[in-house]
Amino acid sequence: EEDSLASSRESESPPLSMGGSSIGGGDKTATSGLDTYTSFEEIRSARAEARLHQKQQQLQNQSTTPPSTASIEGVLPRAPSLLLRLFESELCDASMTLQYLHSAKEKGVVSYLGNKLFKLRPADVDTYIPQMVNLLLTKPDVAESIKPYLIERCKSSVQFALDCSWLLEAYNHDRITGLLQRSFTSEADSFRQLILADFKLHGGHGGGSLHHRSNSEAAISSLPLGGSSIDLSSSATVPAGGGLRRVESSLSTLRHMAPGAAKGALPNGRAFDNGCECFDDYEVVKMDDQRSEEEEGDTKTMGRDEEITGRRCSCGADRLLAEQLFMRTLTGIGDRLRLARNKKEKSHRLISELHILNAHLPARVWIPLYATSNPHIVLRIPPEGGCVLNSKDKAPYCIYVEVLQCEDPSSVKVPPRLSETEAELHERLGALTRGSPYRMGGAGADEDCLTPSRGEGGAAAAAAATASPMQPGGGVTEIRVVDCTEAACSSATAAAAANENNWVAAEDSLSMSEQRSMDSWASHDERTISPADIRRRLKEWVKKPRRQMRHTPDDPSAHAMSEPWEDKRERLRLASPYGRLPGWQLLPVIVKTGDDLRQELLAYQLLRALDSVWQEEGIPLVLRPYKILVLSHDSGMIEPIVNACSLHQIKRNLSAVYADEGRADAPSLLGHFVDCFGPAHSDAFMTAQTNLVRSTAAYSLACYFLQVKDRHNGNILIDSDGRLIHIDFGFILSASPRNLGFETSPFKLTTEIIEVMGGLDSDMFRFYKLLMFQGLIAARKHMDRIMNIVEIMFHGSPLACFRAGEACIKSMRDRFHLTATEPQLTALIDRMVEESRDSLRTRLYDNYQYYSNGIL
Repeated sequence: EEDSLASSRESESPPLSMGGSSIGGGDKTATSGLDTYTSFEEIRSARAEARLHQKQQQLQNQSTTPPSTASIEGVLPRAPSLLLRLFESELCDASMTLQYLHSAKEKGVVSYLGNKLFKLRPADVDTYIPQMVNLLLTKPDVAESIKPYLIERCKSSVQFALDCSWLLEAYNHDRITGLLQRSFTSEADSFRQLILADFKLHGGHGGGSLHHRSNSEAAISSLPLGGSSIDLSSSATVPAGGGLRRVESSLSTLRHMAPGAAKGALPNGRAFDNGCECFDDYEVVKMDDQRSEEEEGDTKTMGRDEEITGRRCSCGADRLLAEQLFMRTLTGIGDRLRLARNKKEKSHRLISELHILNAHLPARVWIPLYATSNPHIVLRIPPEGGCVLNSKDKAPYCIYVEVLQCEDPSSVKVPPRLSETEAELHERLGALTRGSPYRMGGAGADEDCLTPSRGEGGAAAAAAATASPMQPGGGVTEIRVVDCTEAACSSATAAAAANENNWVAAEDSLSMSEQRSMDSWASHDERTISPADIRRRLKEWVKKPRRQMRHTPDDPSAHAMSEPWEDKRERLRLASPYGRLPGWQLLPVIVKTGDDLRQELLAYQLLRALDSVWQEEGIPLVLRPYKILVLSHDSGMIEPIVNACSLHQIKRNLSAVYADEGRADAPSLLGHFVDCFGPAHSDAFMTAQTNLVRSTAAYSLACYFLQVKDRHNGNILIDSDGRLIHIDFGFILSASPRNLGFETSPFKLTTEIIEVMGGLDSDMFRFYKLLMFQGLIAARKHMDRIMNIVEIMFHGSPLACFRAGEACIKSMRDRFHLTATEPQLTALIDRMVEESRDSLRTRLYDNYQYYSNGIL
């Protein structure tokens, strides 16, 4: 009876067959008509029709005998399998879809999941672009299933196409160096060519050879893979003093291949113009500043052209060329900075390079790190706002980019370019508007970056600030500050007035408050500032607590990057000729060359997954993942963490301050907290202490799961709220500096950090261990979501972090301790904390970094 009952259940709910393969196993002898049922609604409808058909037969035959089960099974569709029900549920997100695409063997399942991608939110799928590219290269069956989705997304989204092409370019280099199988990288190269050709094929969408090489492919393929040959100035060197020499650009060869070359692009400063004029009549659209990334992801339509404007480019201009050349130019600057002899020369050269680059801006180019969350076009890069970061062999640099927020970068009207004279005028007027006799300098500033806002630099500045006659004693009775009026200002803005007819959108879109601000700026209002007012403002400025670090020649980045972000943003806005445009914003970005950032990108994905898990579970752990963009096998972009400095910079700054004050105290993290947040029992200090505990517990677990190495004090930051942040994940999993495996502790926990917590017997230290316990419980609950990211990238990957092979994946899975009980996990946390606390190997590694690189 049990056997007959089991067979009856199997006959009542057999699995649903899809595409010639069954999901969940079972009988495969279904009729061909049943393969079309893919939703519960269709099944319910079919069952209702079957019952109606059954009743009609009963009425016709006038029979009282009920039909047999076999006759009903011949009409009713089969019930869906459990796996299909899972795929159709809301639980099947982008992570689960890619997980089953990676592990599924049946073609029907793979085909169904490939179609499932179209139903997911684009923002969710974009998180896993590296995994999709790896599946495309290493799994031929999966590649055929996901290609339609990739092609559709590349056609509708320029940024998605660029992200895929840059990753494929990195994999193509692996073929050249022999790190990846030739069959894999041949697929990468062919698909990348399709993207650059904008999928223009013989016979439309299907297969076939390329009809012609696109402008992107023709221009970019002539460059080395590293992309370092683009130089907007053909001079081999730039004078150390920062002098500029305008010559014919070496980019002219590429520009003549682009559609806009016939217009004399370079003489007009249009190196990044693709020649499209379809949207020149569009007005600037201000984007809502409060729009979140999640709201952006809710958009079901993947193409911004149709979604925002309802129009598309009809002139056939290359969509990718301008942005590719802009990225190659930025990475080329990094390559040339490496040739400078010292940091001072690098800083001067960076200023010169940015001056030359600004001659070709504004343009319809953008910073890809913020393309999805904050659509924009680039207006200008303040030359003296950038800085070269600390690096022994390379020259990564940080720049602050002025952008114009818009709904669609491809269709926004570009503002007219303003000359350097106008930019200098706005900078000096901005310094006067701030009401301080001093203004903050940039990368080449003097000590403390205090530069008197003198008016001797030109006629415009002299007209902007006029002094009354001198008294016999040589004192100044008053200083009259005139706000941008009269002949000098009008002559300085003559170039902008020539383009006024072509640029009316910004004026039309100004709000009433912005218009009143502009009117008051252009008025003849004068302010009288007495010497007493100047002395009072100086005293207030000196007494104000300094959050910005001192300028030192051997580390110019410490001063530039420690400036409070809101202060920096306001300072650069007032100094910018575009600062009054609605939608003006400032975006920071680090450009890095000479390193493969694919491993950093993997670490960013894992940190983001851990952070989302802890937020979903309500665990008060704090991570700060920063965005990573891969441009090639040896270049990319990194999102800077504003309002934060490394422990090394904090200690060195405290040493200088203590020396000036005559204090014999050794610089410490606790001293930094007391200086910034007040006494140990104040509210501000306790808030910062709690932030430190929550962030330290989060990064302790993250470093344990990922086995992060190279944890010296230059790679650990403290932000303005007291949070601890780890950066530079170049050595994770099985990779370590020089492959020595010297750092063996689970994570870095120094005596200084415990001292800020209050000591080993304090409540905050116990709270730290409790947070680690709760975070470990929550992370192992969602282990599959985290491991899925690593397992897909492991297959066929040339990354150094997978050098140990399968043992690397097994070890990471074991670190979640799925079989451990809660008492065992409590003992595990205590043991890891004790092993990491003031570890001997950690102290030895810090000493090595101090003597070899000078890191405190």
